[in-house]
Amino acid sequence: LAFSPDDQQLAVVNGKIIQLWAVPEARLLHSLSGHLDTPNGLAFTPDGRTLISGSCDETVRFWDTATGQAQGVCSLSNAPITCLDLSRDGRVIAFGDEKGRVTLCNYERLHASAELP
Repeated sequence: LAFSPDDQQLAVVNGKIIQLWAVPEARLLHSLSGHLDTPNGLAFTPDGRTLISGSCDETVRFWDTATGQAQGVCSLSNAPITCLDLSRDGRVIAFGDEKGRVTLCNYERLHASAELP
């Protein structure tokens, strides 16, 4: 689960799908599909325009919260990603994997290098 910075959206994992809900209306906005295994970490950027997800499929994905469209995917780990977070200033993505490693990445560089799905 992850709330957007303005608390107006809630991202929820349902199997391999991420659901993006409008909180005030309890209305489903988007179903985000693309992960091949369960997403274990979700984080919104400080402006709320992008959702970042990390998954057991060993990828980090970026999603446009307005459209629900995938913005890109990065394969950063050779192990399932078990957790993910974004620093409050939005500059650093941290993720942990099944091998017990924690990796820190510059958000802007990583997002810019992400391949389109």
